[in-house]
Amino acid sequence: MPETNRADRPANYITVILLAATAAFTAYQERYITLMTPPFLALFLAGTGISIWLASGISSRRLISLVLSIFMIEYFKEAIGVRAGLWSYNGNPGQFIFGIWSWVFAGLTTYTLATRIVIPGIRKLGLRLPRLMNSLMLSLLFASLLISLGPYRADAGSLFYAFYIILFSVGLFASFRLETHVFLGLVLMAWFVGYPSEYLGAINSGLWTFSHSPDNPPLFLLLGCWPLEIMAQYSLSAYLAGEHLNEYT
Repeated sequence: MPETNRADRPANYITVILLAATAAFTAYQERYITLMTPPFLALFLAGTGISIWLASGISSRRLISLVLSIFMIEYFKEAIGVRAGLWSYNGNPGQFIFGIWSWVFAGLTTYTLATRIVIPGIRKLGLRLPRLMNSLMLSLLFASLLISLGPYRADAGSLFYAFYIILFSVGLFASFRLETHVFLGLVLMAWFVGYPSEYLGAINSGLWTFSHSPDNPPLFLLLGCWPLEIMAQYSLSAYLAGEHLNEYT
């Protein structure tokens, strides 16, 4: 943990607590709170706790940049998905800000687990691959998104494709600067956090509903969308904070 971040801890803790309080308020205001099951609540509380862990060893600039980057990207993603009919939210009609705050905590959790546990673990394996492999793997993820759309292909419009092309472009630019173990750690944790988040939110709790997937989150969302979004959030937050892409890893 960088020594220079000790002075940022109180502000970071307050930020995470305020975010959790805001999420709880929007859940109540938008009538999602009555839909939450104990497993989803446990997941949300775990995400809050992990975010507090993150707050203990990151600069305030990076934390705020992460929150802003995740919120912005997830807002556009959810608005596009709802408009295209890929999924719908089941609180007050037309309101899904609680969903955005949930994804903020999911993104913070992914970042924390990747930088604190998985990336250091991969580094210890001594795996060394050329950074060009990052770009190749990211291209495969983008291709998998397009291939696995299935019944959602008819609903996905030009805004959906344009959005993920932009995220892919951001990730592709960053991939040449990311160390391979950082890239792998982010992708693995995007999958690891993505499935339980989507399953408990949609299938278990019914906070949102997927148009063509009543029993499981759609494959394209987990396989391609989550890694592309996480990579863009990670890269954009580093740029906004003025920090190196491989910081804290």
